[in-house]
Amino acid sequence: MNRLDQRLVGLVCLAISLLAGPAAAADSPEILVESGAEEIFIGESVDYLVELRNVKDPVPPDLAAVQPDFQVVSRGDESRNQSTTLIINGKVSQQSSFGHVYRFRLTPKRTGSLTIPAPSVTIDGRAISGRALSLKVIAPEEQDLVVPEIST
Repeated sequence: MNRLDQRLVGLVCLAISLLAGPAAAADSPEILVESGAEEIFIGESVDYLVELRNVKDPVPPDLAAVQPDFQVVSRGDESRNQSTTLIINGKVSQQSSFGHVYRFRLTPKRTGSLTIPAPSVTIDGRAISGRALSLKVIAPEEQDLVVPEIST
């Protein structure tokens, strides 16, 4: 690598660290939620993700408000922590991002337009909440005639 290439690589790394560093340090904890569907039939389940961002020591979200209308089953969780260390001309800069995803399976207990209430978590004595989501649960249509067929 020639001297010009080395300088370009150094400048690019420096720019990335300067632009990304202050944003990571200033981010406050937040909760993001995602549902696998907006409309399902009664008896089906929907995947529900709760992601905590900018939280070093995550705790599972409180889904007590969800339980009156849904059966809640935990499907596990995963860490999304990342750390980057850059050394440019002897200057060390570090950037870390913290995240954790909790996965759930929700099965509605009734039909209609339901609301999946916002999950909440207490971080450093401060309660933070996500957002509520809508889910339309459809009842099966009534049928007048059923024709059973058996074949071997």
